[in-house]
Amino acid sequence: MRQRAVAATLWSGVDNAFRAGIGFAVAVVLARLVSPADFGLLAMVMIFAVVASALVDSGLGLALIQRQDAGPEEEAAVFCFNVAIGIGVALALALASTSIASFLGEPRLTAIIPLLALNVVVGALGSIHATLLTKAMDVRPLAFIGVCSTLISGALAIVLAWLGFGAQALAWQLLAQSAISTVLMWVLHPWRPTRRFSLTVLSRLAAFGTHVLLANLVDAAYRRLHGIVIGKSFGAADAGWYARAQSTQEMPAGFLAGMLNRVALPVFSQAATEPARLSEAFRRALRLLMFLNLPVMAGMAVVADPLVEAVFGRAWLPAAPVLQVLCVAGALWPVHVLNVSALAARGRTSLLLKLELAKKSLGLAGLVIALPFGLLAIAGAQAVTSVVAFFINTRDNARIAGMGMVDQLKAIAPSIASAGIMVLAVLLVGIVPIEQAWQRLALLVPVGALVYAAASRWLDPSPWQELALYLRSRRRA
Repeated sequence: MRQRAVAATLWSGVDNAFRAGIGFAVAVVLARLVSPADFGLLAMVMIFAVVASALVDSGLGLALIQRQDAGPEEEAAVFCFNVAIGIGVALALALASTSIASFLGEPRLTAIIPLLALNVVVGALGSIHATLLTKAMDVRPLAFIGVCSTLISGALAIVLAWLGFGAQALAWQLLAQSAISTVLMWVLHPWRPTRRFSLTVLSRLAAFGTHVLLANLVDAAYRRLHGIVIGKSFGAADAGWYARAQSTQEMPAGFLAGMLNRVALPVFSQAATEPARLSEAFRRALRLLMFLNLPVMAGMAVVADPLVEAVFGRAWLPAAPVLQVLCVAGALWPVHVLNVSALAARGRTSLLLKLELAKKSLGLAGLVIALPFGLLAIAGAQAVTSVVAFFINTRDNARIAGMGMVDQLKAIAPSIASAGIMVLAVLLVGIVPIEQAWQRLALLVPVGALVYAAASRWLDPSPWQELALYLRSRRRA
C-alpha cells in the first residue's frame, strides 16, 4: 500500500502541478482580456453551480471509496442516481435563470446560468469513473485527463474572450473542461454500468453518504457565498476583485490539498482499523503538506502587490490587499482537508457534519458582521474563521486519528518558524527601492525560497528526507 500511495501521491502531484500551471497561465491571459466585472458575474452565480454539483455527488462517491466491499451493483446504482439527480438539478437551475438574474440585477446572467446547468449533467456522467480511479489510487489516467481538459478548455476560453464573449467565455471554459474530462473518462476507463442493478443498494451507502452530502453542501455553499453577497452588495467589479484574490490564494493551496485528497481518504480508510498506522500516516501527510504550503502562502502575502500587478495588470490591484489577508486562511487549508479525511475514513460522518455546521455558522456570522466594512473586513473574517476552524477540527482527532491539536502543532511548528524567518528576510530585502513589479518579484521570490530552504533544513530536515524517500520509492515502484 505504501508504494501505491507514493505513486498515487506523485502522479496526483504531476496532475495538479500541470493543471495549476496551465490554469494559472490561462487565468493570466484571461485577466488581460476579460474585465473584473465580467469575472465578478461568474463569481456571483458559482454558488448555484457548486451546490448543484454537490447535490449530484450526494456523498455516495466518497462512500464507495470508504466502503472496501462495494461492488458493481453499488457502482451502477450510484451512477444512475447521480445522473438522474444531475438532470433534475440542471433543469431546475436553468428554469430559475431569469429569476436569479433579476434578483441579482444582472440580465447578462441569463446566458451564463444555463451553461452552468449543463455542466452539472456532463460532470455527473463521468463522476463514477473518477471515483473508481481514486479508490484504486490509479491517478495516472486522472493526471492525463486533467491536463488535457484544462489545456483545451483554457484555449477555448482565450479564443472566446478575444472574440468579446466576456463572462460567457469563462462559463464555456467550465463546460468544456467537464465535457472533455467525461469523454476521456469513458474512453480510458473500462467501467460500464451493469444491466442489472437495484437502487435499494444505495441504502447501504446512505448512512455514510447522507452526512457527507450535507457537509459538502454546507461547505460548497459557504465557499461561494462571498461572490453572490459581494456582487449583490457592492457590484460585479468588487466581486471580480475578491474572486481573483480568492482564486489566486486557492491555486497553490488547492494544488497541495487536491494532490493528497485523492490519496488521503483511500489510504486512511485502509488503515482505519489500525490506529498506529492511521496516526503515522496522518502525521507524515500533515508535516509534508504544511512544509510545502506555508512558504507559498506566506510568500504570496508578502509580495501580493507586485505579484498582482505583474501577473494580472494594474486593473486588478484592488485584489492585492484582499489576497494578503486570504493567505492567512489558505495557510491552514491542508490541515482542514486532512482532518476531515481522517474523520471520513473512520466513518465518523455524523461528527464531520456537526463540525462543518459549527465552522460554517461561525463563518457566516463573521461575514454578516464584516459586510458593512468592505472587502478587507470580509477577507479578515475568513482568516479568523480558518484559525478557529483549526481548533474545531483538531479537537476530536486526538482519539480518532491519534493526532490532537498539540500533536499537530508540534508537527508543523518547524515549518511555521521557517516561514516566519522567510517573511522577515523578504521584508528586509524589500526595502530596496525597485519600481517595476516584475523586477521586485525577480528579486524577492528567490530570496524567500533560499531563506526558507535553509531555515527548514536547519530546524527540521525530516520533510526533506521524506521527499527524498518518496522519489527513491517511486524509482523502485
